[in-house]
Amino acid sequence: MKRNILKPGTCIQVLKWLGLVRHQLMYVGPRGPNGEDVIHNQPGRGVRWDFLSDVARGQEARISAPAPEATWEQEATVRRMISQVGQPYDLATNNCEHVTWFGRFGKRVSMRVVYWFFAILALVGCALFFPEVVRRKGFWPAAILVAVLGAFVVLPWVSMHSEEHV
Repeated sequence: MKRNILKPGTCIQVLKWLGLVRHQLMYVGPRGPNGEDVIHNQPGRGVRWDFLSDVARGQEARISAPAPEATWEQEATVRRMISQVGQPYDLATNNCEHVTWFGRFGKRVSMRVVYWFFAILALVGCALFFPEVVRRKGFWPAAILVAVLGAFVVLPWVSMHSEEHV
């Protein structure tokens, strides 16, 4: 881990499960109660302090959004992140991506949730407006395969151009 490139407010992505799952967290510096240096959101645990080395556990980590340049912006970002400690995890509205982007940019956004919403909307739209196509043998398995490939292959591939390895 190249700690010299991490500044408070740096968004980090840890690749898990062969890169299919991208866990988002934020480096805030050693400010936690026991010197923890990141804040992240986990199912069953909620938003919490942790050590980057414990979260990554040897997995690849990348910078998904650099820290703000100005020190005052870094401090504001870290304050937003700290204010979320203790909040519960919710896949649709408060997952690790929502929490990290709120800390960094002040907006709760999860591109993966947005993608799945539109993928499901597209499948429902096909069922409503093109029922003859939907009735064809093999439509649903193919449609589900396209949705899953989009979520786990296309989205990560597209996002890789703006990430630095940590």
